[in-house]
Amino acid sequence: MIKIIHITAVMLSLILFLSRGTWVYVFKKQLTEKWIKILPHVNDTILLVSGITLTVQTQQYPFVQHWLTVKIICLVGYILLGMVALKWSINTKKGFVAWISAVSLFIFMLSVAMTRHSAGLFY
Repeated sequence: MIKIIHITAVMLSLILFLSRGTWVYVFKKQLTEKWIKILPHVNDTILLVSGITLTVQTQQYPFVQHWLTVKIICLVGYILLGMVALKWSINTKKGFVAWISAVSLFIFMLSVAMTRHSAGLFY
């Protein structure tokens, strides 16, 4: 059940990030909606809690399992790129490049999780 919650939260996180990025560059009015300011934080909290729960349940820990270490490093990079894209560089070329980079890193992180190998889709 926790794995299903985690996977659902992962997919919703990607959908929300893609939507917010599109709204930043195309439909700015959507960003003023209250739910769009709250839902990503709620979903990310569910994602984090379910991820930690899975880590404890499966007894696979970062710095022990290399793929999980890579996933955590990618997560930090994804968060930082997302902040550049959606908060610090709105409507700039740098922000757009950061948004595309964040999505690419997200896809790589997903491949690491699916293959359980630190090289992910390059394995």
